[in-house]
Amino acid sequence: MPSADLALLTIVDAMDSPALFRPWFDGPSWDGWRAVLKAAYALPMSAAEIDFFRSVAGRDPPKRPVKEMWFVVGRGGGKDSIASLIIAHTAMLFDRKCSALRPGERALVGCIAVDREQAAIIKGYVRSFFHDCLPLREMVENDTADGLRLSNCVDVSILTNSYRSIRGRSMLGCVLDECAFYRDENSVSPDEETYRAIRPSLARVPGSVVIGISSPYRKSGLLYRKFTKHFGKNDDDVLVIRAASKMLNPTLDDAEIERDLADDYAAARAEWFAEWRDDVAGWMPLEIIEAARDGGVTVRPPHLNSSKRIFYRSGCDPSGGQKDSFTCAIAHDEDGVSILDCVVEIKAPFDPSVATKQIAHVLKSYGLHSTTGDKYAA
Repeated sequence: MPSADLALLTIVDAMDSPALFRPWFDGPSWDGWRAVLKAAYALPMSAAEIDFFRSVAGRDPPKRPVKEMWFVVGRGGGKDSIASLIIAHTAMLFDRKCSALRPGERALVGCIAVDREQAAIIKGYVRSFFHDCLPLREMVENDTADGLRLSNCVDVSILTNSYRSIRGRSMLGCVLDECAFYRDENSVSPDEETYRAIRPSLARVPGSVVIGISSPYRKSGLLYRKFTKHFGKNDDDVLVIRAASKMLNPTLDDAEIERDLADDYAAARAEWFAEWRDDVAGWMPLEIIEAARDGGVTVRPPHLNSSKRIFYRSGCDPSGGQKDSFTCAIAHDEDGVSILDCVVEIKAPFDPSVATKQIAHVLKSYGLHSTTGDKYAA
């Protein structure tokens, strides 16, 4: 298949092409993913495909190819296979004459995985595509430990999670694989840090796309934020789907799912049914916290001279100013109800002396001359 013909193939065309990816995606068990990909890339859809898409997205199909895809999918739902397909298709379509690249610069299609073991799975799938498909094999100039160097000025790299590894590159596409489980001893929010790092890299190349694909976990972090903000909402830039494993892979064994449910119900509901977990959400379910929040209230000013005497109390979580925020909260009791009046966050980096003075000034405005913290010594 000539390279000129490759450039005309949509992702579903490539998925169904015997010369390309059909050996890996043959049969009706992949029809659910076909519908999702058609919607994400604004391709023509049948009535049945639109109905299926609405069942997993809670919205109408986008009118144009989206800039961000977030796939919240249960275990065994084909996530790694689809991530590899998107990586290969994105890489093979790139036009080396793209004006966004400087002379000598190469575009990056990256997949950021949780750890080396997960990265090895994605790396194996992508390598198989480019080694076993003759039209793609002819594009490979070099096969390195981290990925592939292609003849159209694209590097395909499979990386373990680190927001430092992709800074300064022009990115054509990036897959955040199992992003709900990212961890990094140097950051309390590695998923958010990685996302912030890739955004400028993607902005350099027109038509670039970011794909977050993961089983769900706790109700926090990047994937959950994208889910709560965009799921079920018609948006032509961002698409979020949520699907139980069997909705996208009907070949899965029901008996195995039932065994996992009997062994650990909460974990199995997250793994197989793509449900967010309450048992690891923190000290209290998010729904209860949201119910206690007054919408639109950012701070309650101090009432030191009111007829009703109010006794304020506070707590703080100091930081040395290098990585973590310095935070402080002020609250009071009223008719047996604890009310949060003010929260202060000073984000790193900062001068600890200046931050301490700022926190002290806020405390003083509430009539407080002491606060409670942990045994932080820095």
